[in-house]
Amino acid sequence: MCPLCGKFVSVSKYDPSGFEDDILLVQVRGLGRGKGVKVVGKYSLLDGVLDGEETHVLEQIRDRVSRIHALLFEELESEEETYDEKLNRINEVLSGIYPEGFSDLWEAIDRLLEEYHDLTEKSEDRLT
Repeated sequence: MCPLCGKFVSVSKYDPSGFEDDILLVQVRGLGRGKGVKVVGKYSLLDGVLDGEETHVLEQIRDRVSRIHALLFEELESEEETYDEKLNRINEVLSGIYPEGFSDLWEAIDRLLEEYHDLTEKSEDRLT
């Protein structure tokens, strides 16, 4: 089973090197009962993100890729914290500032960087 999309694929035919380096959304139209579907539109989600559309899909993919990365590159039996342990520790340490907590590490990183940039801009404004 593909860890990203959940599709069952034979190991002998699984070749992610042939995947496109894009995230495509496809619109289809049914051809009638039992006759399949026809692709009527195809567009890049990355282009849509620039327009502010479909960002929830990109967030879901980002979160899934983050978990797959953790599975592949973190040694679960090592002394290092697991993904969930790191997320729990961040939520515990920052609970006074972010009582609602973060649902994943990427969200934590994004929000903390955004706040850091806002504070940096305010500091620069005060100096000028």
